[in-house]
Amino acid sequence: MKRPLGITLLALLLGCLALGAFVLSLTAEALAERQLRWQLVRAGALAYGLTASVAAVGLWKLRRWGYLAFLAWSAVVLTAVLWWPAVFPEPIRWWEAMLWVALVGALLVPLALYVRRVIASAA
Repeated sequence: MKRPLGITLLALLLGCLALGAFVLSLTAEALAERQLRWQLVRAGALAYGLTASVAAVGLWKLRRWGYLAFLAWSAVVLTAVLWWPAVFPEPIRWWEAMLWVALVGALLVPLALYVRRVIASAA
């Protein structure tokens, strides 16, 4: 089966996002001068980069596990709201966190359904 354009674009986007996350993890120590917890930034960026790169490869190759890798990346994105208050000294209101989860989830759910449908038809 030929890889659909949407999956190709999503895999390329995930690859670019992974590259950016790895660069952030390498340069996170520069955030120390702003009184931020750069170790948490580094750990979060590494988790994001790893899951994004695995998902990109899985989608690019149209592997069954690509869908699970995409779900893992989505979980990392959604849970970023949990470590955000620990990194930044400015307090976050609970409704802002829930708004973030709702908005990002509203984007990720249709994407995940699309990925699942394409991966299932490719297998």
